[in-house]
Amino acid sequence: EYVHVQRNDDTNLVYYLELTEDLLSNVWTNSGYLVSGTNAAYGGDFDEITNAIPSVDDQTFIRLIIEN
Repeated sequence: EYVHVQRNDDTNLVYYLELTEDLLSNVWTNSGYLVSGTNAAYGGDFDEITNAIPSVDDQTFIRLIIEN
């Protein structure tokens, strides 16, 4: 699982993950994961987002992209 927070009061922000198996290749893909839950645990302006990422590969690198 990969968990991050995101603002819930700004609909202009878009959040998504990118995954790669090799940092040297610089090839990232926006697939291979599933948003498995949203929790308003922080209250206020932030929600906690849980992403399920299968561990079928020996290594996987993850980056969170936030765009406006």
